[in-house]
Amino acid sequence: MTISNNPACFQGFGFDTCTVSVGQLSTLNLTNAVKLSTAGANGSEYPHLAVVATGTTTGTTQARLLYTSDGTNNVGLISSISVAAFTTTAVGAFVQNSFPNIDGSTLTEFSPFRIPASAVIYAAIATNQAGGLCFTAIRKDL
Repeated sequence: MTISNNPACFQGFGFDTCTVSVGQLSTLNLTNAVKLSTAGANGSEYPHLAVVATGTTTGTTQARLLYTSDGTNNVGLISSISVAAFTTTAVGAFVQNSFPNIDGSTLTEFSPFRIPASAVIYAAIATNQAGGLCFTAIRKDL
């Protein structure tokens, strides 16, 4: 950590997003995964990680968050959730599915998911979805 006269607190919230439409069955590779977020120079906290269908989905699929500390290798599974099939309508609201923390607890500002400096979170799904799934992350750089 660099020395500065700035207070030791986060610099503000960041909002990261990506859309995934191509599936992959393997959980521990980045073949069809899409980069969701990269931690700041001193690490980051994530009080919110979620996924929502961006259009009609053809069936239930598994949404996954993957983690790598070096950007490409040593991939680990953070969390996975089932996302139910969804049909887009003129009046229907999109359903947001929140990921739990790595210990199963609910992510909050007081119980965030933390990653070290320059680590990367990737998003992936198990099956192809023409409508795509949008992953969102609220990030606090430390």
